[in-house]
Amino acid sequence: MTAKKKTLEEMLQSTESMTDRELQQLITKAIKEKGTREPYKKQLSIINNINIEEHLKQMDMGHSCPKCGSTLIVSDGRRENGVQRLRCQDCGHRFTYFTGTILEKTKYSWDAWIEVIHLMFHNASVQMIKENLEADYLLFGITKQTILNWQNKTIEACRALGKPTLSGVVECDETVFHEAQKGSRELKDPIHPKETRKPRKRKTASKLGSLGPEWNNVMCAVDHSGHVVAKYVGVGAAKATDFNAYIAPHLSGVSYLCSDANGLYDKWCKRNNILHYVRPSNYVDVLAECKGDEPTIEKYYNEQRLDYILINGSFTMGYKQFSKIKKENSLSLARVNQFHDMIKADIRTGKRNVSSKNLDGWIAWECMRANWRADHGTLPSTREDAEQIFMKILETKKNIYVKDLQSREYDFSHTSAQYVANLERKTEQARRKKKSYKYYLTSEAFNENFNTREFLQNLPCSQLKELARKCGMHKFYGAKKGQTWHLMKEIEKQPDLQDAIASLVADWNVTQDEDSQ
Repeated sequence: MTAKKKTLEEMLQSTESMTDRELQQLITKAIKEKGTREPYKKQLSIINNINIEEHLKQMDMGHSCPKCGSTLIVSDGRRENGVQRLRCQDCGHRFTYFTGTILEKTKYSWDAWIEVIHLMFHNASVQMIKENLEADYLLFGITKQTILNWQNKTIEACRALGKPTLSGVVECDETVFHEAQKGSRELKDPIHPKETRKPRKRKTASKLGSLGPEWNNVMCAVDHSGHVVAKYVGVGAAKATDFNAYIAPHLSGVSYLCSDANGLYDKWCKRNNILHYVRPSNYVDVLAECKGDEPTIEKYYNEQRLDYILINGSFTMGYKQFSKIKKENSLSLARVNQFHDMIKADIRTGKRNVSSKNLDGWIAWECMRANWRADHGTLPSTREDAEQIFMKILETKKNIYVKDLQSREYDFSHTSAQYVANLERKTEQARRKKKSYKYYLTSEAFNENFNTREFLQNLPCSQLKELARKCGMHKFYGAKKGQTWHLMKEIEKQPDLQDAIASLVADWNVTQDEDSQ
């Protein structure tokens, strides 16, 4: 049966029972179908503001004076754009429901803000967000810079969100992001901040490694409930003061602290009488060497080459007791490494890295998502999730001004000049000490003093395999970076090794003598 077509009078009567939000959607739909906007622009702006006010009233905004805190508030008329003015009867201060929030002076609707946050969940680019707002919300005048400002305001406000208290088994570790100065006309050199650097091409190696000022350090802590606390602490290596300031205040009732062999965690554990589970950074490679052999695993455990537990900084726990405790409490770094993978996928891959000035905000955003998953069982993804999170952000009553974001300077002060100088010196010493395998041989290579073992030890895995091929070998014994000992021993047994070395060096076509000329 065909539905009865409503008359104009019936449609007009139905608007009387509509909420501001429904009326806003009706006008937007009419504008979209008619293809015109200007005649309704002012009315739509008024409806948008009134609609946002209704949401803010439901959140108890505007019930106290932002200047003196008094609750004696009265209405004081409306502005031309429909915004309700409020006045404090104690101090006379005038303000609005928007005051002290990131919505202050906004020209856009509540739904548009929700849509931006919803698309941020899915790592949408600024261009994709712009196209979506133009198609669904008729925001044809909106610019990419406006959307970028919305994003930056949102992530900055996330820094003010409350952080959870971590308890039980807590995993701690740091991860790094290459310093980036996106949008800057003058690029500062992080090693020498008073100087400038050239634009960096993709995959350009750092000069001083991950402990240098070319890398942003993020400290992370995750408990077994899935709750996260993370903070961008600055460039270079993390310090004990960073952990004490940003992570430790959010730890309570910790039974085990799990980390790598970084000494700053052990200091805190000893001071607070916490059992410290330590998993060295090369744990996976060392465990692979054991090949599942239990006596070898126990031997490596006693040598502290595998994971272990420190009690007040001392290694006193036997292997059997350790194995039982580790299994019962699921001691590992799996959860914190999973969080590292999540933020790297979003920031490094999804956003092609972010400016160092905004990194702390993006880390706060990622923490908010992870903590939402811990509380609700899944990452936020729907518009309903976006609206709930947006309301939490507004409740922080933290307004961020674009001029403050734009005037923010890059901070490389976390590493001192002395630290950088020492790191430069040690890096140069290490580079000089590490011989290039191509310059090892001299023109008098194969005399009675030639050290075959030393030569093989200086070869990288790829060249060892090439040498094995020249010796007629077809098996490489699982050789890979850091695990070449077995292959090296087999190469030493080959009868035509000297000829193979001579052929390998001839392929390089370079000697130490030639380089010194």
